[in-house]
Amino acid sequence: MNIYFTLSIYPLHINTRQVYCNINIFNKISAVMSCFPALPSPTQVICLQSFARRWLAQQAVNWLRRERDRRMVWLEMQEKRRKEEKEEQLRDRRQRWMNPQRREDFNLMYHALESRFD
Repeated sequence: MNIYFTLSIYPLHINTRQVYCNINIFNKISAVMSCFPALPSPTQVICLQSFARRWLAQQAVNWLRRERDRRMVWLEMQEKRRKEEKEEQLRDRRQRWMNPQRREDFNLMYHALESRFD
């Protein structure tokens, strides 16, 4: 049941059927309570809405925090991977420099020597 108070700001929603009341809930609360005794007061509705909105805001903030933390971990992993790749390249170059085995290794040494003496 969806209950709508057309003169008020806050609609109340109950999900079985619709009931329309043309009653101003701020002026005629007693009439509303006599028609629908199980309904919460407007103050309770506002309070429940504020609790629900606060909970939704907290969920959104927690999601943003988790995403930020996840991104920071990912960035750290990327930085670590880049650093390891660079160290691997330097180790490989040093190994090729100290123990040349292929033609490319000898060419690397030859060009390094040429550039040093030019």
